Amino acid sequence: MDLFRIGAIALCGVFLAALSRENKSGMRLYIVTAVSLILLTQILSGIGQVKTFLETIYRALPDGKEHFSILLKAVAMAYVTEFTGALCRDAGESSIAEKAELAGKVAIFITAMPILGNVLETITELLGG
Repeated sequence: MDLFRIGAIALCGVFLAALSRENKSGMRLYIVTAVSLILLTQILSGIGQVKTFLETIYRALPDGKEHFSILLKAVAMAYVTEFTGALCRDAGESSIAEKAELAGKVAIFITAMPILGNVLETITELLGG
């Protein structure tokens, strides 16, 4: 992942969006969306190293491997939700952004329910129930 390339793309996108805003062109949203997607692909190109690292951690875990995958899913959901909300806000649609973020929070909670169930079960066992 080349941070200089990502920075250059981001600055070009900001410059183009500012020019579009000054010209009252309807292209600003398209520019912001396109630049955001380009940046996302650049970021995802470096995901191989992260994947290798996480696989190493996963193999080293003696117990709780199912919890690890749930945690990774929740983190991915949070990133997608944040990205979606930011794009909606850039389009001036804060109400839609809030609904998308709420949907992400609910999805994360649903995904994490097995972990919460195990925690409550453990607490009950510890309290002698």
